[in-house]
Amino acid sequence: MKRKSAELKRLAREILMHRYGIPMAAIVVSELISVALLLPFSWDITPQSSVREWTIYYAASFVISLVGVILSIGRVYIALCMARGKKYSFQDMFYGFRNHPDKYILAALLLIAICLIPAIPFILAMIVQHFVGMNIGTVLLAIAASLLMLAGEFVIAMQYALAFYLLIDFPQMRVLEAFRMSKGKMNGNKGRLFYIGLSFIGCSILGLLSFGIGMLWIGPYMMQTQICFYLDVMGESCTEGVWTDRNRIEQ
Repeated sequence: MKRKSAELKRLAREILMHRYGIPMAAIVVSELISVALLLPFSWDITPQSSVREWTIYYAASFVISLVGVILSIGRVYIALCMARGKKYSFQDMFYGFRNHPDKYILAALLLIAICLIPAIPFILAMIVQHFVGMNIGTVLLAIAASLLMLAGEFVIAMQYALAFYLLIDFPQMRVLEAFRMSKGKMNGNKGRLFYIGLSFIGCSILGLLSFGIGMLWIGPYMMQTQICFYLDVMGESCTEGVWTDRNRIEQ
């Protein structure tokens, strides 16, 4: 059953009602962990810092971003448990570290590599502009390459939006299998997910205008809605706000 965005958001609100505490705490703690890990590398960084210092900073940022991916897996796991009426706790935010963290890191690296493909024309356009100089031709080339890159990134983001959810739901699944299955499941569903993302723009702006405090409520709401979308795509049924788990994958 393909539920509309409004219905998925309603279900997400029902699931989160009086249960915002743990999802909010997980967001705060995961952000604090990332900041604390990066602080030793960013403390003395200035525009005048050496190439070596900047290299170390960017390398550390990349590694810490992968830690952030694993922390986000824990938040997704909590949201899945909430949707299915299963037990969950704050400690589940570290679920990703206890359950195949290598898979989530590999999936993140693979997604980055795939996303680099649409960027190739833009990189080439920048190289041409550097050597030829800025003129009408190179500017138009850069604009066309930018549009192509954005379109490619959008398609990739939509196609593989379910990959991490699948790896959580089915620990035995391989990374490439999760990517292939996500691509198949998203056929005919990309527009729905895109519309869900658009529907949160207004809330996100308000959250940012509140100095980010509002995102403590909006973040869990967005994630829970995306989880409801995933469960709907997977064909799970929902009765009284609780989604029915499945023990097998329909090919």
